Amino acid sequence: MHVETPDGECKFWIDPVRLARNKGVPPETIRQIERIVFEYQDFLEDKFYEYFSRQK
Repeated sequence: MHVETPDGECKFWIDPVRLARNKGVPPETIRQIERIVFEYQDFLEDKFYEYFSRQK
């Protein structure tokens, strides 16, 4: 999952939740994003598969 902030951008893997890449996003913001990804992990995973199943 790609996230853009005013400071930069980062990428998180959804399952398992972990930071894949960070370009300029401060550590506190990374922790906030990580908490949100954990909280909405099932929802995000469902939307991921829903989106890519329509791409075929």
